[in-house]
Amino acid sequence: IIYNGPLKSRETFIDAIKHNAIVNIETWREIKWLDDLPKCQDFEIGIRININTSIISPEDEDHPNDDSRFGFSFESGDFDKAIKDILEKGNIRIVGIHSHREPKTRSVRFYKRVINYVQNIIQQYNLPLKYWDLGGGFFGCMPNKPTYSDYSAAFFNTLDPTLRDITIIVE
Repeated sequence: IIYNGPLKSRETFIDAIKHNAIVNIETWREIKWLDDLPKCQDFEIGIRININTSIISPEDEDHPNDDSRFGFSFESGDFDKAIKDILEKGNIRIVGIHSHREPKTRSVRFYKRVINYVQNIIQQYNLPLKYWDLGGGFFGCMPNKPTYSDYSAAFFNTLDPTLRDITIIVE
C-alpha cells in the first residue's frame, strides 16, 4: 500500500506507518504527527519533494512558476528543514522519496529532467533510499505518444548507476 496525498487523517496516517505501509510525508502537520508514534520503535517513511516545472523544464510548464502545492520545496529550503525535523526525531528513517509531478506535455524529456534533478538531491543528502516513487501521469497506449517503454528506458538511462538498487515505483 502506498499512502499519498495531503488529506490523510492523523489516525490513518499513524496506523499506516505502524503497519509498514509506504507513507510519503508531504505536509508539516504530518511531520508533527510523527511525534505520536512510539519512541521505543523505529519507523520508515518517504518524503515528497515539490517539483517546480518552471525551474527544471520550462518547456513543460503549465503556467509561470509552475510548482506543486504538494511536498517540500528544495529551492525554498523547506525540503532541508523537513529532512532535519524528521531525522531529529531519532526513530524515523527516510527510506523513500516521492517526486510525482505531471506536466501538461507528459514528455519523456520532462521525466528525464526530474530524474536528474531529484537524483542530485538524493546524492546531496546521502539518503539511504529503498524506493523512489515517481508517481504517475504517463501516456498510456495512445497513438503518436510516448509508450511505457519510452518512459522506462528514459528512467533507466538517466538514473545514476549508483542509484539503480532503489526500487522505482510508478503509479
